[in-house]
Amino acid sequence: SSDLSRVISVTQKPEPGHDQFFALPTEGNLLPLAKMDLSKASHDKYIKEILVNKSIDGHQIRIKNNTYESAIATHAPSTFNIQLNGAMRFVTDLGIDDDILTRTTNNHGNALYKVLLDGKEVAAGRITILDKQAVHLDINTHGAKMMQIVLDPDGSNWGDHIDMGNPYFELTADKPEVVE
Repeated sequence: SSDLSRVISVTQKPEPGHDQFFALPTEGNLLPLAKMDLSKASHDKYIKEILVNKSIDGHQIRIKNNTYESAIATHAPSTFNIQLNGAMRFVTDLGIDDDILTRTTNNHGNALYKVLLDGKEVAAGRITILDKQAVHLDINTHGAKMMQIVLDPDGSNWGDHIDMGNPYFELTADKPEVVE
């Protein structure tokens, strides 16, 4: 099948940085987003819930052929409202799940992301299934009360299976939480 030949060609010619397993950092007071209650985050009705360590198609989460110790999958449109409670920093890799490579990629898997701190945009861009690498976000949240991650379709939301690889907060004392 074409899926098999794609897997073989990826295996034979991995791009730099691919085929890796990324562990969470072990230093610091960290809280993975995957360990938080994500039930209050919004997502497209195509999925019942935001998934932890499993892609929307039911596989291991992979972004650009890399796997992550901790990951979540959602479907655009999706919004996370996070009360920071003093968290200092948020880090994640963001991308469309590799599952979408098995579909026609010309109209699947294009999404827009933005991150806001107390309503002010601090990061924004576009992710597509054909990107060469994941978007790495490293956001200083010091002093902010609320962080919002907004994931929107870019055109149709077909295949907008958005993954966050190793998303975590660096904490001071209290833990952040996802709120309505």
